[in-house]
Amino acid sequence: MAIYEKRRKRKKNIDNFAKTKYWEGSSKVLLFYWER
Repeated sequence: MAIYEKRRKRKKNIDNFAKTKYWEGSSKVLLFYWER
């Protein structure tokens, strides 16, 4: 049970990390377009 919980938590962290990376990338692209 503990292993399962740990695995779920890790997946959640990875998902959050991916979302953060995605949003950082999008905002950089948007800034680039605004400045042009």
